[in-house]
Amino acid sequence: MRHINEELFNECYGKIKKNFMEISKNNLYYRNLFNKYKFNIEDLLNYNDFCKIPIMTKQDYLDNIDYFEKVISNEIYNVLYTSGSTGKPVKIFITKKDDTSRNMILCMYRNRISKNIICEKMLLIHYLNIKGNEEYLIEDKGKQCQHFCYGCINDGVLEEIYKFLKQFQPKWIVGNTSIIYAFSEYIKKSGKSLSGMDIRYIECISEYITTEQRNSIKEVFNLNPKSAYGSNEVNTIAIECVNGNMHVIKESVFVEIVNQNEQGIGDILVTSLDNRLTPFLRYSLGDKGRWVNAECNCNFKSPILEITRYRSNDFLLKKDGTRMEVWNLNSALRESTNKTNFQIKQYQFIQIDYNLFKLKILEKEDGNNMNKAMFESYFIEEFSSIFQEKVIVEFEYVKETIPVESKNGKFKYFKSMLT
Repeated sequence: MRHINEELFNECYGKIKKNFMEISKNNLYYRNLFNKYKFNIEDLLNYNDFCKIPIMTKQDYLDNIDYFEKVISNEIYNVLYTSGSTGKPVKIFITKKDDTSRNMILCMYRNRISKNIICEKMLLIHYLNIKGNEEYLIEDKGKQCQHFCYGCINDGVLEEIYKFLKQFQPKWIVGNTSIIYAFSEYIKKSGKSLSGMDIRYIECISEYITTEQRNSIKEVFNLNPKSAYGSNEVNTIAIECVNGNMHVIKESVFVEIVNQNEQGIGDILVTSLDNRLTPFLRYSLGDKGRWVNAECNCNFKSPILEITRYRSNDFLLKKDGTRMEVWNLNSALRESTNKTNFQIKQYQFIQIDYNLFKLKILEKEDGNNMNKAMFESYFIEEFSSIFQEKVIVEFEYVKETIPVESKNGKFKYFKSMLT
């Protein structure tokens, strides 16, 4: 029986130890953690030593974010936000140098799937919180790269994507699984054609791709889309090869599977290898998976990961059939909490009817939430603006942590009574 956790650790050992040396100097949270567990970097010799570090959760990070923000260097850096699929969005810092480095590593894998594809025109289709009445916008990133940003999914937006594809003529597309699938279904329903286009590579991100979605995309684009598994905390974790296997991107992230059952399925932990500002060590994503103990004749040469349970991705529904991604909630919540300094520990959003919602809130114990009425007013204003319709929101303030779903052991920060 192969011990893939140990094998992968040995391959990543040099980079792990180098990062640990830098982390222990610059990050007070980890320095205190290492001292608490009597962990000496010099004694990090093998995977068993590595396992002495406790597993990190999202709550651990949120509780200690001040330590991470103090590490911000003089280098230019980006700020990223997770989608908040656990009801607790996370802010992540990364230098532009590190961000460029990890994207170059990802592109190296893409090139192994489709030779020299990264030298060709690329279109990124992704969600964006768009203010006002606009449903989409196009961000010009240069001659070789364009971003089509959508605020919702409906036939009007899908038609604009079609027009832009015809105009820009990209050779490869990266986008959320839902939008690429919705576009494929729209092309079939409308009878439109993609003739005259030479799209050679499609990468579906952010969500699990079902067989139905894959077949629809394959039928329309005449190629097999590739799936990428990742998170904003550590970027892309694994990518699908030409044989359909999901391979770990070992140059960017160290992956473990712990607490395995008899079938080898366990909790997926990740350790970032390319982010000096917000390093995650043995971080639990809330996903389940297992190692595939098999050889693959592709040119990736890294372990095969099978994901057995993903974080969920649901949609807000409008009466006209338009679907909006739940990231809109995070945008509205972030804007209203920033304006009012309202402190939230956890939340859950429920769509009861097309324009009727309930927002459950667990406040931070040390929060100074004196003006709830102002926060509620700002949130309704922000969310109505994004939703492009007047909404009714019922606010419920709870005293205890909102429980997880009994059927899968995961917390759902968004529920819909309409589906």
